[in-house]
Amino acid sequence: MENLHWYCDTCNAGIGSILKSVTKLEARQDACEQNFRILDANVSINKLDMDNIKKELQNVSSRLSELDRFKEMLGKMDDTFRETLDSRLAVEVGRNVEKQTIGFNDIVKQQL
Repeated sequence: MENLHWYCDTCNAGIGSILKSVTKLEARQDACEQNFRILDANVSINKLDMDNIKKELQNVSSRLSELDRFKEMLGKMDDTFRETLDSRLAVEVGRNVEKQTIGFNDIVKQQL
């Protein structure tokens, strides 16, 4: 490659080094293009992964919303249960008090 024979003698001496430099530049460009293709493929994969992560995040968010609604429903059920228990307890205590209530006359009779 030092002598190509179609340049003038003055140019012919320097063209060999220029062609070597151009060949090296071409090889570097090919390597850069290959790296860009690899990076582009990696970016595409990362985009798919990010889309999957977004879908999972939406799924988790909807599940959390469901859990919040369930928690609220349980709270309402707990309040209703407590109210029902309190009312039944009051009624039952009232019945027991009525059964255990002794009139004044009955107390006097017991004491005599």
